Amino acid sequence: MKYFMIVLFLAAGLFACKNDGQDTASEAGADSLATAQAQPSGQVSQGGNRSNFKFPDIEGLAWKLSEYEYQGEEYPPFDNSLLTLRIEGDKASGNGGCNDFQGSVSLKENGSVSFSNITKTEMRCANRMTQEVRFFEILESVNAYEVNMVFLKLSGPKGKLTFRNDNK
Repeated sequence: MKYFMIVLFLAAGLFACKNDGQDTASEAGADSLATAQAQPSGQVSQGGNRSNFKFPDIEGLAWKLSEYEYQGEEYPPFDNSLLTLRIEGDKASGNGGCNDFQGSVSLKENGSVSFSNITKTEMRCANRMTQEVRFFEILESVNAYEVNMVFLKLSGPKGKLTFRNDNK
């Protein structure tokens, strides 16, 4: 009986090792298939980590404001201040030049977008508050987006925000 238990234990161990190798190979094949299918228009993710995004050209990237339009006039970011936007799923976050923010975003394949429930930190920054107020006023009013390899343009009735992504 003692030898039977030892043989049974060893056989179970060998069987488990063999299955682990086979499962890993089949899981890897399933993962690569899921990655390829997750991309719109047949695009395959290069890094693997962006494959879960519904809008891979927008989501998960660090967008930096390069200019904005307010009341028909275009402005660069004041004094080289860094205004940012990051979208992941239905969440948006970034910095308005002084204060960090987060909120909800809804992107549609037809080019429409909306931001809601924007919350911000409450710091005051000398010489940057006018720009930040404008930034959030425009952001909360946008209803359309355009994106290409480098630029993300958000527009609405209050103005336009043009972001640049230098990481592509």
